[in-house]
Formats: sequence, C-alpha cells, structure tokens
Amino acid sequence: MDTLKAFACHSSHDSEYVLQVCAFLKRHMTVFAYEEHQRAGPFIDTIVEKMAEAHAFVLFFGETFKDSPYLISEVQTVQARAPREPDLQVIPVVLHPDAALNPTVVALSALTRVTACAGTGVVPPSACAKHIVELLTWQRRRFVWNAEDDLPVDPHLFSYEKDIIRFFARSLELEGDLYRKAPDAREEELRDEQRLKIANGCPARWPEVVDLTKAKGAQTHENQLWAESQGPGAMVATAAKLFPRSGLRDTHYLGR
Repeated sequence: MDTLKAFACHSSHDSEYVLQVCAFLKRHMTVFAYEEHQRAGPFIDTIVEKMAEAHAFVLFFGETFKDSPYLISEVQTVQARAPREPDLQVIPVVLHPDAALNPTVVALSALTRVTACAGTGVVPPSACAKHIVELLTWQRRRFVWNAEDDLPVDPHLFSYEKDIIRFFARSLELEGDLYRKAPDAREEELRDEQRLKIANGCPARWPEVVDLTKAKGAQTHENQLWAESQGPGAMVATAAKLFPRSGLRDTHYLGR
C-alpha cells in the first residue's frame, strides 16, 4: 500500500499516552510502535528494519526520556539521517516542560524539516495527533485530518458563494498541477491556498449527483415513512430545521 510510514520513538514510561496518539494517527498513515510488536525473535533487528523504512519520525520526549538508552539511540539515528535526507520528516513532541529545555531536543529543532509539536502530556491524544497530522506531508500533499464524523475540520471554508465557484473553477484549471511547484512565488501562494482548503476538508472537485434511477442494477427500497408521512404537507426532518417537500415517495434509492 502506498502510504506514509511513521515510526514512534518514545520511552516506555510514556507508552500509554503515545499509543493513544498512534491510534489516531493510524487513520492517516502506517505507524510503528514497538509495544504492538511484542513477539519472539530478534527485536532489535525489527526496530532497525522499521526505522530504515520510515518516511517520518515522531519523537516523544517525556520527563524520563534521557534515561531510556533505546530512545536515545533512536534519536541519534534520526539526527544522523536527517541532514542527508531532505525529505525525511521529524516531529518532536514534548510531553513534559523540562524536556523542551534538554540540549537534545533543542538540537533537533535546528535540523532540516523539523517542526516542534505543541503536544504535552495534558493535551488530549486526539489533539496531539491532529497537530502531528497537520505538520506532515506525503507525495507533496498535506494530510487531511479525518475526524470521526468525517466533517470538514474548518467550518468556515468559504465566506461567499462566489469564493466557492472560484475555488472549484481554479481546481479544474490546475488539474494535476495543483501539487506541483509553481513557476513563481505568487502562483505558489495561490496554489497553497487551494491545497489548504482541501487539507481542511473541502472536496477537491465539485461533487457529482448521480441519478440512481438510471444506474444499472439500482435497487429500490421500501420507504418506511410512507405510511405515516404522505401528503402535500409532508416534511423532511433534519438536525437544524424542517424543509417542505412535494411529497414523500413510496420507494427510494440508497446512495453508494
């Protein structure tokens, strides 16, 4: 499967919190955390193999990280790789205030493509995971945070209807060039605005309405509301308000 592979580096003292964060991250990418691979065999070889495969490292620095020889060794490996691999993504996550002042953590901030995450031990795991996801990219595209309800992260994607039209017209114009580097700085800025809208949950293309009555093999299903809610005054109830309709049908189609 063509997906980003992330490696979670952390002390065993922070395992409970880290595994909760990783559970949210796995909605977006493949994540390796050693607690979930407790099996017989050469464990160190597995760590080395997974680190070599990783496109991104999420480094969790808690209060006791400096006392974990395995974590220190993993961090040193990342520090050695990062200058040689410009596409390698490294996200330090500070779980304790004292860790932010540690020389190792400070040094990581100077490496290429390293961005500090605002996660701490008191931040909910979902909030920490969301911040990490928003910092990562894959194949020149920003990750889209997948909320549990699948709704856009930003409820205010557009201010005016004309902005919606302009966005989708621009998307059609760019097609495959949207995630390519623009020929000049201004165009790159405009493309980045398009990418950010998509990253915040806006569809990349104008949704198409499919007429299922004309679809091959479409099946109708009995409308359970028909017996009680028919007639010219029938309404369709939503979470916000009631919309009048021309009348309910005795059958309906289920979208796919």
